[in-house]
Amino acid sequence: MCEVVRVTRPDTFLLRTFVPSVLQKLCVYATPLATINHTKECQQAMLDWIELHSDNGKLLLDSQEWWRDSYGRLLTDLLDMQTKESMCDYLVEKGYCEYNANHVYDCLSVLLNSQEPSDV
Repeated sequence: MCEVVRVTRPDTFLLRTFVPSVLQKLCVYATPLATINHTKECQQAMLDWIELHSDNGKLLLDSQEWWRDSYGRLLTDLLDMQTKESMCDYLVEKGYCEYNANHVYDCLSVLLNSQEPSDV
């Protein structure tokens, strides 16, 4: 379960949730999972979807093993607690962004190809 604090960009939102790795509730930035090429209108669409589907401000959080993108945002989908409707599916269906089946792979690829500084 999570609460959305704010939507900051068409592809970024801030949420408050329990983070297992640190065993406490934290605020983390997130991006919609399996999406790409977000339109400017996507930000308002996310706000509208969250307002309509949240249950007293709460939504279900579906993250992929707590994977993060190259900006450190959590790859996640938000789900309606009652109907299990997906925010990412809604955004793609309505044309606010495109489906990206390789989102997790792309993020992993960036991580594996990144250079770490050497101890020289």
